[in-house]
Amino acid sequence: MALLRQRDFLLLFVGQGVSRLGDGLYTAVVVWLAWTLTHDPSAVALVTTAAYAPAFLATPWDRRFSSSLGALLTGNVMIYAFGVTWLAHNLHVNTAKALEYGLYPFVPGDLIKLYLAAAVLPTAWRYAGRNK
Repeated sequence: MALLRQRDFLLLFVGQGVSRLGDGLYTAVVVWLAWTLTHDPSAVALVTTAAYAPAFLATPWDRRFSSSLGALLTGNVMIYAFGVTWLAHNLHVNTAKALEYGLYPFVPGDLIKLYLAAAVLPTAWRYAGRNK
Protein backbone atom coordinates (compact mmCIF):
# COMPACT_ATOMS: atom_id res chain seq x y z
CA MET A 1 0.00 0.00 0.00
CA ALA A 2 3.03 2.25 -0.15
CA LEU A 3 2.06 3.16 -3.71
CA LEU A 4 -1.16 4.78 -2.49
CA ARG A 5 0.91 7.27 -0.48
CA GLN A 6 2.44 8.64 -3.68
CA ARG A 7 0.29 11.51 -4.93
CA ASP A 8 0.66 10.79 -8.67
CA PHE A 9 -0.20 7.13 -8.31
CA LEU A 10 -3.13 7.90 -6.03
CA LEU A 11 -4.54 10.39 -8.58
CA LEU A 12 -4.17 7.83 -11.36
CA PHE A 13 -5.74 5.10 -9.23
CA VAL A 14 -8.73 7.22 -8.20
CA GLY A 15 -9.15 8.63 -11.72
CA GLN A 16 -9.21 5.15 -13.24
CA GLY A 17 -11.67 3.98 -10.60
CA VAL A 18 -14.04 6.86 -11.36
CA SER A 19 -13.62 6.30 -15.10
CA ARG A 20 -14.37 2.58 -14.83
CA LEU A 21 -17.40 3.30 -12.67
CA GLY A 22 -18.66 5.79 -15.26
CA ASP A 23 -18.13 3.28 -18.06
CA GLY A 24 -20.04 0.63 -16.14
CA LEU A 25 -22.92 2.97 -15.36
CA TYR A 26 -23.05 4.10 -18.99
CA THR A 27 -23.22 0.52 -20.23
CA ALA A 28 -25.87 -0.42 -17.67
CA VAL A 29 -28.05 2.56 -18.60
CA VAL A 30 -27.72 1.98 -22.34
CA VAL A 31 -28.58 -1.72 -21.96
CA TRP A 32 -31.51 -0.86 -19.69
CA LEU A 33 -32.74 1.75 -22.16
CA ALA A 34 -32.50 -0.67 -25.09
CA TRP A 35 -34.45 -3.28 -23.13
CA THR A 36 -37.06 -0.79 -21.89
CA LEU A 37 -37.72 0.57 -25.36
CA THR A 38 -37.72 -2.69 -27.30
CA HIS A 39 -37.97 -5.71 -24.94
CA ASP A 40 -35.81 -7.43 -27.54
CA PRO A 41 -32.63 -9.30 -26.49
CA SER A 42 -31.10 -8.77 -29.94
CA ALA A 43 -31.44 -4.99 -29.53
CA VAL A 44 -29.63 -5.22 -26.21
CA ALA A 45 -26.85 -7.28 -27.81
CA LEU A 46 -26.60 -4.85 -30.73
CA VAL A 47 -26.34 -1.80 -28.49
CA THR A 48 -23.75 -3.46 -26.26
CA THR A 49 -21.66 -4.53 -29.25
CA ALA A 50 -21.82 -1.05 -30.76
CA ALA A 51 -20.77 0.50 -27.46
CA TYR A 52 -17.66 -1.69 -27.08
CA ALA A 53 -16.59 -2.08 -30.72
CA PRO A 54 -14.51 1.13 -30.88
CA ALA A 55 -12.40 0.02 -27.90
CA PHE A 56 -11.69 -3.35 -29.51
CA LEU A 57 -10.86 -1.75 -32.83
CA ALA A 58 -8.56 0.93 -31.41
CA THR A 59 -6.39 -1.30 -29.22
CA PRO A 60 -3.84 -2.50 -31.79
CA TRP A 61 -4.06 0.52 -34.09
CA ASP A 62 -3.78 3.56 -31.85
CA ARG A 63 -0.05 4.25 -32.20
CA ARG A 64 -0.21 6.42 -35.37
CA PHE A 65 -2.50 9.30 -36.34
CA SER A 66 -3.84 7.72 -39.54
CA SER A 67 -4.60 4.33 -38.01
CA SER A 68 -6.11 5.95 -34.90
CA LEU A 69 -8.35 8.09 -37.06
CA GLY A 70 -9.39 5.05 -39.10
CA ALA A 71 -10.25 3.00 -36.02
CA LEU A 72 -12.16 5.84 -34.39
CA LEU A 73 -14.03 6.61 -37.60
CA THR A 74 -14.95 2.94 -38.04
CA GLY A 75 -16.35 2.84 -34.52
CA ASN A 76 -18.35 6.01 -35.08
CA VAL A 77 -19.78 4.70 -38.36
CA MET A 78 -20.88 1.51 -36.60
CA ILE A 79 -22.58 3.47 -33.84
CA TYR A 80 -24.37 5.71 -36.33
CA ALA A 81 -25.39 2.78 -38.54
CA PHE A 82 -27.08 1.01 -35.64
CA GLY A 83 -28.39 4.20 -34.08
CA VAL A 84 -29.96 5.68 -37.22
CA THR A 85 -31.52 2.33 -38.11
CA TRP A 86 -32.99 2.05 -34.62
CA LEU A 87 -34.20 5.67 -34.77
CA ALA A 88 -35.97 5.11 -38.11
CA HIS A 89 -37.63 1.96 -36.81
CA ASN A 90 -38.81 3.44 -33.52
CA LEU A 91 -39.94 6.79 -34.89
CA HIS A 92 -41.54 5.15 -37.94
CA VAL A 93 -39.78 7.52 -40.33
CA ASN A 94 -37.96 6.94 -43.59
CA THR A 95 -34.18 6.80 -43.83
CA ALA A 96 -33.85 10.42 -44.99
CA LYS A 97 -35.69 11.69 -41.90
CA ALA A 98 -33.72 9.38 -39.60
CA LEU A 99 -30.47 10.73 -41.06
CA GLU A 100 -31.76 14.28 -40.61
CA TYR A 101 -32.61 13.64 -36.95
CA GLY A 102 -29.84 11.29 -35.88
CA LEU A 103 -26.77 11.87 -38.05
CA TYR A 104 -26.40 15.22 -39.77
CA PRO A 105 -26.55 17.44 -36.66
CA PHE A 106 -23.81 15.44 -34.96
CA VAL A 107 -21.27 14.94 -37.76
CA PRO A 108 -19.38 18.27 -37.45
CA GLY A 109 -18.80 17.87 -33.72
CA ASP A 110 -17.88 14.21 -34.06
CA LEU A 111 -15.36 14.95 -36.81
CA ILE A 112 -13.64 17.51 -34.58
CA LYS A 113 -13.68 15.07 -31.67
CA LEU A 114 -12.30 12.22 -33.80
CA TYR A 115 -9.52 14.38 -35.20
CA LEU A 116 -8.48 15.57 -31.73
CA ALA A 117 -8.59 12.05 -30.28
CA ALA A 118 -6.56 10.66 -33.19
CA ALA A 119 -3.97 13.39 -32.64
CA VAL A 120 -3.75 12.80 -28.89
CA LEU A 121 -3.51 9.00 -28.87
CA PRO A 122 -0.10 8.65 -30.60
CA THR A 123 1.28 11.49 -28.49
CA ALA A 124 0.06 9.77 -25.34
CA TRP A 125 1.70 6.49 -26.42
CA ARG A 126 5.00 8.29 -27.06
CA TYR A 127 4.80 9.96 -23.67
CA ALA A 128 3.94 6.66 -21.97
CA GLY A 129 6.88 4.96 -23.70
CA ARG A 130 9.33 7.56 -22.36
CA ASN A 131 8.19 7.10 -18.78
CA LYS A 132 8.69 3.35 -18.50
